[in-house]
Amino acid sequence: MIERVSQILEVFTPEEPVLTGGEIARRAGLSRATTARILSELARHDFIDRVPSGYQIGIRCFELGQMAQQPKDLRRLALATMFDLRRATGLTVQLGVLEGNDVVYIEILRGHYRDLTIPSRVGGRVPSYATAGGKALLAHSPDPLVEGLLNAPLEKIGPRTITDPP
Repeated sequence: MIERVSQILEVFTPEEPVLTGGEIARRAGLSRATTARILSELARHDFIDRVPSGYQIGIRCFELGQMAQQPKDLRRLALATMFDLRRATGLTVQLGVLEGNDVVYIEILRGHYRDLTIPSRVGGRVPSYATAGGKALLAHSPDPLVEGLLNAPLEKIGPRTITDPP
């Protein structure tokens, strides 16, 4: 049951925050009946909201996310240094943690150069091999983690993503 709930919640993205029940079922790889039953329960407990054009993540997910303590502690410890670094460089400063093979952004302080846009967001997740920060984290990770990542296909995320393991 938890796996199916996870499959449903994970189909939502910042680019597509509202989806129809049929689209959720298709993306989650579940039957429409199973998806409808789970969406109904999630909506009853405010994890999902019904809106005129479909479904979106509900307020209860936000409340639970705010209780994730480790990122808050890390953010609190790093924030002063991040401000100093941004002041010294004028560039965007990101704080990310390695979660599996991905980097999850905990904090982002946008730089003073507005013409440089970095498409990341707090709470965003991106494959570690596709970002400079992710590569820095991988450089200090255990060899088995890096080898496992490099043995899987590396998807091209942007025009300059390196997908060749060597």
